[in-house]
Amino acid sequence: SEEDILQAARDSPHDFLAGVVMVDNSTANWTKLPDHVHYIIRMDVDSVPLSSDLKEKMWVPGPDGDMYYNMRYFWGFSQIQDMMDNAIIELQSGEQPSDGVYLQQFPYPCFKRDNFNSGLYTAQILQVAFIFGYSAVVAIAVREFIWERESKNSQIIQVMGISSGIMWFSNFLVMFLIVLLDAII
Repeated sequence: SEEDILQAARDSPHDFLAGVVMVDNSTANWTKLPDHVHYIIRMDVDSVPLSSDLKEKMWVPGPDGDMYYNMRYFWGFSQIQDMMDNAIIELQSGEQPSDGVYLQQFPYPCFKRDNFNSGLYTAQILQVAFIFGYSAVVAIAVREFIWERESKNSQIIQVMGISSGIMWFSNFLVMFLIVLLDAII
Protein backbone atom coordinates (compact mmCIF):
# COMPACT_ATOMS: atom_id res chain seq x y z
CA SER A 1 0.00 0.00 0.00
CA GLU A 2 1.01 3.62 -0.29
CA GLU A 3 1.37 3.94 3.48
CA ASP A 4 3.87 1.05 3.51
CA ILE A 5 5.94 2.74 0.80
CA LEU A 6 5.93 6.06 2.67
CA GLN A 7 6.94 4.30 5.89
CA ALA A 8 9.78 2.48 4.10
CA ALA A 9 10.95 5.82 2.69
CA ARG A 10 10.92 7.36 6.17
CA ASP A 11 12.78 4.41 7.70
CA SER A 12 15.64 4.41 5.17
CA PRO A 13 15.64 7.68 3.23
CA HIS A 14 19.08 7.11 1.68
CA ASP A 15 18.21 3.64 0.33
CA PHE A 16 14.81 4.56 -1.07
CA LEU A 17 14.77 5.40 -4.79
CA ALA A 18 11.10 5.04 -5.68
CA GLY A 19 7.94 3.14 -4.94
CA VAL A 20 5.12 2.17 -7.27
CA VAL A 21 1.56 2.06 -5.96
CA MET A 22 -0.95 0.12 -8.05
CA VAL A 23 -4.30 1.84 -7.68
CA ASP A 24 -7.31 -0.44 -8.11
CA ASN A 25 -10.40 -0.33 -5.93
CA SER A 26 -12.26 -3.22 -7.58
CA THR A 27 -10.25 -6.19 -6.32
CA ALA A 28 -7.65 -6.73 -3.66
CA ASN A 29 -5.79 -9.48 -5.52
CA TRP A 30 -5.42 -9.40 -9.26
CA THR A 31 -5.81 -12.64 -11.16
CA LYS A 32 -5.86 -10.78 -14.46
CA LEU A 33 -4.43 -7.40 -15.30
CA PRO A 34 -7.27 -4.85 -15.67
CA ASP A 35 -7.79 -3.09 -19.00
CA HIS A 36 -6.93 0.25 -17.47
CA VAL A 37 -3.97 0.17 -15.11
CA HIS A 38 -3.57 3.16 -12.81
CA TYR A 39 -0.34 3.46 -10.88
CA ILE A 40 1.44 6.15 -8.90
CA ILE A 41 5.20 6.56 -8.72
CA ARG A 42 6.39 7.91 -5.39
CA MET A 43 9.90 9.36 -5.21
CA ASP A 44 11.84 11.57 -2.88
CA VAL A 45 10.89 15.21 -3.28
CA ASP A 46 14.49 16.08 -4.14
CA SER A 47 14.42 13.71 -7.13
CA VAL A 48 11.55 15.30 -9.04
CA PRO A 49 10.97 18.86 -10.26
CA LEU A 50 9.13 21.13 -7.90
CA SER A 51 5.62 21.93 -9.05
CA SER A 52 5.75 25.31 -7.31
CA ASP A 53 8.51 26.49 -9.66
CA LEU A 54 6.83 26.13 -13.02
CA LYS A 55 8.45 29.34 -14.24
CA GLU A 56 11.55 31.11 -13.03
CA LYS A 57 10.96 34.27 -11.05
CA MET A 58 13.63 36.18 -12.96
CA TRP A 59 14.20 34.86 -16.49
CA VAL A 60 17.77 34.81 -17.75
CA PRO A 61 18.47 33.70 -21.32
CA GLY A 62 20.09 30.33 -21.74
CA PRO A 63 19.29 26.64 -21.95
CA ASP A 64 17.79 24.81 -19.00
CA GLY A 65 20.60 22.30 -19.04
CA ASP A 66 21.54 22.14 -15.38
CA MET A 67 21.24 18.53 -14.23
CA TYR A 68 20.43 19.52 -10.65
CA TYR A 69 17.85 22.26 -11.20
CA ASN A 70 16.30 21.59 -14.61
CA MET A 71 16.61 17.90 -15.45
CA ARG A 72 15.33 16.09 -12.37
CA TYR A 73 13.13 13.78 -14.42
CA PHE A 74 16.35 12.14 -15.58
CA TRP A 75 17.11 11.10 -12.00
CA GLY A 76 15.03 7.95 -12.30
CA PHE A 77 11.40 8.99 -12.70
CA SER A 78 11.32 8.69 -16.49
CA GLN A 79 13.23 5.41 -16.42
CA ILE A 80 10.87 3.84 -13.84
CA GLN A 81 7.83 5.07 -15.74
CA ASP A 82 9.24 3.55 -18.96
CA MET A 83 9.87 0.20 -17.24
CA MET A 84 6.34 0.16 -15.79
CA ASP A 85 4.73 1.05 -19.13
CA ASN A 86 6.76 -1.61 -20.97
CA ALA A 87 5.79 -4.24 -18.40
CA ILE A 88 2.10 -3.32 -18.64
CA ILE A 89 2.23 -3.39 -22.46
CA GLU A 90 3.96 -6.78 -22.38
CA LEU A 91 1.41 -8.24 -19.95
CA GLN A 92 -1.57 -6.81 -21.87
CA SER A 93 -0.42 -7.74 -25.39
CA GLY A 94 1.82 -10.73 -24.73
CA GLU A 95 4.56 -9.16 -26.85
CA GLN A 96 7.62 -7.28 -25.78
CA PRO A 97 7.54 -3.64 -26.93
CA SER A 98 10.06 -2.94 -29.65
CA ASP A 99 10.27 0.79 -29.15
CA GLY A 100 11.79 2.57 -26.21
CA VAL A 101 11.72 5.99 -24.73
CA TYR A 102 14.44 8.28 -25.95
CA LEU A 103 14.79 11.42 -23.92
CA GLN A 104 16.09 14.63 -25.33
CA GLN A 105 15.75 18.14 -24.09
CA PHE A 106 13.95 20.68 -26.18
CA PRO A 107 16.54 22.11 -28.56
CA TYR A 108 17.93 25.51 -27.70
CA PRO A 109 19.80 27.64 -30.22
CA CYS A 110 23.57 27.74 -30.04
CA PHE A 111 24.22 29.72 -26.88
CA LYS A 112 27.26 31.47 -25.51
CA ARG A 113 26.75 33.11 -22.15
CA ASP A 114 27.27 36.85 -22.15
CA ASN A 115 27.68 38.03 -18.58
CA PHE A 116 26.84 41.62 -19.47
CA ASN A 117 23.46 40.74 -21.00
CA SER A 118 22.74 38.25 -18.23
CA GLY A 119 23.51 41.01 -15.75
CA LEU A 120 20.97 43.24 -17.48
CA TYR A 121 18.29 40.60 -17.07
CA THR A 122 19.12 39.99 -13.43
CA ALA A 123 19.20 43.74 -12.73
CA GLN A 124 15.50 44.12 -13.46
CA ILE A 125 15.00 44.90 -9.79
CA LEU A 126 16.74 48.23 -10.41
CA GLN A 127 13.97 49.26 -12.79
CA VAL A 128 11.37 48.51 -10.16
CA ALA A 129 13.39 50.46 -7.57
CA PHE A 130 13.57 53.48 -9.90
CA ILE A 131 9.82 53.45 -10.45
CA PHE A 132 9.13 53.34 -6.71
CA GLY A 133 11.81 55.96 -6.04
CA TYR A 134 10.43 58.44 -8.56
CA SER A 135 6.87 57.74 -7.43
CA ALA A 136 7.95 58.75 -3.94
CA VAL A 137 9.36 62.01 -5.32
CA VAL A 138 6.06 62.82 -7.02
CA ALA A 139 4.18 62.02 -3.82
CA ILE A 140 6.47 64.30 -1.80
CA ALA A 141 6.03 67.12 -4.32
CA VAL A 142 2.24 66.84 -4.25
CA ARG A 143 2.21 66.71 -0.44
CA GLU A 144 4.39 69.83 -0.17
CA PHE A 145 2.27 71.71 -2.70
CA ILE A 146 -0.97 70.84 -0.89
CA TRP A 147 0.54 71.68 2.52
CA GLU A 148 1.65 75.06 1.21
CA ARG A 149 -1.86 75.82 -0.04
CA GLU A 150 -3.62 74.55 3.11
CA SER A 151 -1.38 76.42 5.54
CA LYS A 152 -1.59 79.58 3.40
CA ASN A 153 2.20 79.99 3.62
CA SER A 154 2.30 81.07 -0.01
CA GLN A 155 -0.01 84.00 0.73
CA ILE A 156 2.04 85.02 3.77
CA ILE A 157 5.26 84.92 1.75
CA GLN A 158 3.63 86.97 -1.05
CA VAL A 159 2.50 89.57 1.53
CA MET A 160 6.15 89.76 2.67
CA GLY A 161 7.10 90.73 -0.89
CA ILE A 162 8.44 87.50 -2.42
CA SER A 163 7.00 86.68 -5.83
CA SER A 164 5.31 83.37 -6.60
CA GLY A 165 8.01 82.62 -9.24
CA ILE A 166 10.64 82.43 -6.48
CA MET A 167 8.45 80.01 -4.53
CA TRP A 168 7.99 77.79 -7.61
CA PHE A 169 11.75 77.91 -8.24
CA SER A 170 12.52 76.95 -4.63
CA ASN A 171 10.05 74.04 -4.81
CA PHE A 172 11.57 72.95 -8.13
CA LEU A 173 15.08 73.16 -6.63
CA VAL A 174 14.13 71.03 -3.62
CA MET A 175 12.44 68.40 -5.80
CA PHE A 176 15.37 68.44 -8.23
CA LEU A 177 17.80 67.74 -5.37
CA ILE A 178 15.60 64.84 -4.17
CA VAL A 179 15.46 63.41 -7.72
CA LEU A 180 19.23 63.85 -8.06
CA LEU A 181 19.80 62.05 -4.77
CA ASP A 182 17.43 59.29 -5.92
CA ALA A 183 19.30 59.00 -9.25
CA ILE A 184 22.69 58.81 -7.50
CA ILE A 185 21.53 56.07 -5.16
